[in-house]
Amino acid sequence: MKGEFLEGVLIFLGILVLWPKYILQWPDPIWEYLAYLTLVLLFGVFVRRVKRFRDAARERAAGGKRPQV
Repeated sequence: MKGEFLEGVLIFLGILVLWPKYILQWPDPIWEYLAYLTLVLLFGVFVRRVKRFRDAARERAAGGKRPQV
């Protein structure tokens, strides 16, 4: 549960970090570096979520109780 909350926060922060560089077009290089860091973090969130969905599907196929996803 704590990890899922952190993932949600990272997604929200990722959107906020992209705003200054690509929407407002601020020229500071720090926004570009933060955008690349955000890309790496969001890829990590994506991998964790795919793993969680796969695990839930395997448990359900094995006849376990309905998993909370």
